[in-house]
Amino acid sequence: MSAETKFNKIVDDFKCQVESFTRNAIDDIHSEMLPYVNDDTQSNAIYRAHDIISQILTNNFTLEGDNIICDGWKTKLTTRDHDRLVDKLADKCADKAAQNKIERLERLLKESYERSY
Repeated sequence: MSAETKFNKIVDDFKCQVESFTRNAIDDIHSEMLPYVNDDTQSNAIYRAHDIISQILTNNFTLEGDNIICDGWKTKLTTRDHDRLVDKLADKCADKAAQNKIERLERLLKESYERSY
C-alpha cells in the first residue's frame, strides 16, 4: 500500500468520524437545547404581549392617526375594533366604573364640606 493510499484512507476515515460527530452534536443540540429555546421564546412573547396590553390599558401609548404605538409595537385600530373593545369593557366594567365614580364624588363632597367648615 502506497503512502498516498494510506493518507487518502486516513482522510476518508477522518471525514466519516467528523461527519458522525457533527451529526451527533447537532442531534444533541436539537433534542436538548431547542425545547428550552422554544419555551423561552414563547414565554418572552407572552410577557411582551402582557406588558403591551397593560400599557395600553393604563393609557401608556401614543396614537398616530388610527395606529396605536406602544413600546415599539404598532397596530391599526379600526372603528369596528374600537367599538367592540368599548362594548366589551362597558359590559364588564360599567357597574364598577359607576361605583368608583360615585365613591370619588362622595369623597370630593366630603373633602369640600370639611374645608368649608
